[in-house]
Order: sequence, then structure tokens, then C-alpha cells
Amino acid sequence: MIKKVLDAVLGSRHAREAKKLEPVLAQIREHEARLAGLDDAAIQGQTARFRGILAERTGELRTAVDELLAAKRDCADPVEREGIEDRLHKAEQAWRKAIAETLDELLPEAFATVREACRRLLGSTVAVTGQEMTWNMVPYDVQLIGGINLHRGRIAEMATGEGKTLVAVLPMYLNALPGRGAHLVTVNNYLARRDSQWMGHVYGWLGLTVACLDRLPHLGVETRHMGVTRHQPVAMADFHHIAIAGLAPDETDATLGSRVNWRTDRAFEVEPGMHRGRTGERVTAIAEA
Repeated sequence: MIKKVLDAVLGSRHAREAKKLEPVLAQIREHEARLAGLDDAAIQGQTARFRGILAERTGELRTAVDELLAAKRDCADPVEREGIEDRLHKAEQAWRKAIAETLDELLPEAFATVREACRRLLGSTVAVTGQEMTWNMVPYDVQLIGGINLHRGRIAEMATGEGKTLVAVLPMYLNALPGRGAHLVTVNNYLARRDSQWMGHVYGWLGLTVACLDRLPHLGVETRHMGVTRHQPVAMADFHHIAIAGLAPDETDATLGSRVNWRTDRAFEVEPGMHRGRTGERVTAIAEA
């Protein structure tokens, strides 16, 4: 009874949380209105622009990390090595913090870019698991809210048909911008294969690469490269590499796979809905059917 009265006066917890995100939604709409007047090349150029901003704000910190990693590798003295490891830990923390802060700042414009890309692709066709499909999706505001929550490390539980697959594109795009790779784990090989091709239509249009970890009975574990451009591999990864023809998951911006294909340094429970989990350097989204 008390809960009903409080909900009637203050609104439900879900409504209160959604209201807190209204300023972010307003920023996304502002960017969207501006982007609507740009040509396709300018929209597609947003990815390089975002990466330039990240490089400008985190490049020196990344260089410091790389230098300390090299010093640690070449150091033979245990005492000196311990001191290097301590400095390296602090440098990595500062680097990750700078990336996180920059991504938070870029979120409204990045989400607006994805939304505008989806709008530009309306009516285009894409081959998905051997079938031609017409792109007909643009994220609704409620899906933007889901994407914001995933980026912030919260659980976004959605029922079948409410658009989990499209929601995941938003934080996946944002978190792929630093070039360290972003991973999405789903329940089976078919969905990993389907979504890498279906949502890859958006990623590819925006200049990102996509790979799919696929377990096939006659081939074992395979990495399928779905992208258009190959970016620099990430030096540090929490996932054991599963590669074919020299291509590892770290060499693509977004990697999709079923949960049975991932071997990680840390075990995590897959819960219904979607969530983002940090395993050291990487960002992983869990998508359950």
C-alpha cells in the first residue's frame, strides 16, 4: 500500500530513472537536428572525427602506457621491475579514466550519429544469413535510453521484440571508437552470425569493422571478418584469441559471438536481458534472447 502511494506521488523507480536521462536525450536530439543537414560523407566521417578527439585527449597517456610496457618487458631487475609495474598500473588507470570521460562526453553526438546512419540506410538491402533484408529500423527514444544505460554499465532488461539487437548498436559503436575492440555475446551461433551481418550494415556504413566468432560442426571455432577496413590490433586483451587466417577478434572494432565461444580470464554469469561487463581493458555486451 505504501509503495503504491509513493509511486502515485513520486512516480515509479523506472519513471524516475528515465526522467534523469531526459537532458541526455535532449542533447542527442540537438545533435540529430544538426546532422540531418549534412551529406552522407560527413555523417560517415564522424567516426574518424570521434577517434581524432579520443587520440588528442588520450594519446599521451596511451604513449606512457606503451613506454612502461616496453620498459617492463626489457627490465631484468626484479626490484626495478616492481617499481615499473606500479607506475604502469597508475598509468593504465589514468588512460582508462580519460577514455571513459571522453566517451561519456561523446555519447550524445555518437548516439545521434548512429540514429542518423540508421535513418540514411532506410530502404537499403543487406544480406543476412543468405537472405536479402530491407533495413527499416531507426532507434526510438526508449531504445536510446536502453543504450545509455548499457554504456553506463547497468542492466537493460527488454522483452522479445522490443529491440535489444538495435539497442546494442548504440553503446557498441561508442565503445568501439577507442580502437580497443568491443564484444557482444549472445546465446547461440545463429544469432551471432545473423547480428554481425544485420547490424554490421550500420557498423560498416560508419566505417567500423565487424567480426563473428562462429562454432561450426565441420570447422570448429572460426572468426569471420565482416568489416570493410582493418584497424590496428589492440595490444592488451582479456580474451584469449580465436583466429583464422591470422585474424584475431582484437583486430576488429566489434566482435560478435555466442557465449560458448568465449574463453575469458574472468568468469561471469549471463543473466536475462543485456548488460555490459568490463573485463579489464575490454567492453562486453551480453544479449540474451
